[in-house]
Parts: sequence; C-alpha cells; structure tokens
Amino acid sequence: MQKSATKADSTTVLLDLSRMSRKERARQFAAEAPEFGPIAADFAAKLHHAEEKLAPVIRLMEEGKLPAEGKAADFIRTKLQVVLK
Repeated sequence: MQKSATKADSTTVLLDLSRMSRKERARQFAAEAPEFGPIAADFAAKLHHAEEKLAPVIRLMEEGKLPAEGKAADFIRTKLQVVLK
C-alpha cells in the first residue's frame, strides 16, 4: 500500500523578499537557480552577435547594397531568427 503525501509530510518556507536588499535577493536567486547565470550569459553573447554581425548585413540587404535573394541571404535571415527565438 502506498502512502499519499499530506501537508504534514512537507514543509514550505516563504521568504519576504521585500525586506531583503537587492544584493541579498540576487544571492538568494543565484542559490535557488544556479543554471540561470550561464543561460543568461549565453543569451547575451548570441544577442551581441545578432546586433553586431547579423543586423548590419540585414540592413545592407534592405538598402539594396547586398543581394537580398539567394542562399546567403536566406542563411543570414534564418540565423537571425534562430538567435532571436
């Protein structure tokens, strides 16, 4: 026979974040979600690549200074979409 979980089986501790300093809240968040830092850093790097490398090429294609059709243009557009999603 399996035992079902009840309120008595678990304990939840709630923190009052409004009384914590910004530094304390950041420390608490980092402790509870250690995977967030690397994910945010990866996203920032991809966003930087999109802003610095891909967006200027798209702009030149829109201005007619680079071909807007073809495999290279399709690749740039697709890569930008993938990075931004």
